[in-house]
Amino acid sequence: MIHSSGVYYSSVFHTFTGRLGPTSIAVSPSGKLYVARFDFTECNKNGVISVLNGETGALEEELVV
Repeated sequence: MIHSSGVYYSSVFHTFTGRLGPTSIAVSPSGKLYVARFDFTECNKNGVISVLNGETGALEEELVV
């Protein structure tokens, strides 16, 4: 984002713990964010899709795939 003074700033929308990624992201028409993350097969055979609220960044659901 840019302030009127020309100073750029950013903020953390959501902080993930564990796993690698995000590796992919998609936005639904309703504004939800779908974030795909994975781990090395030595640690876990499944990936996770985290569903975030598009306005607040709150984690709504995690889907193991």
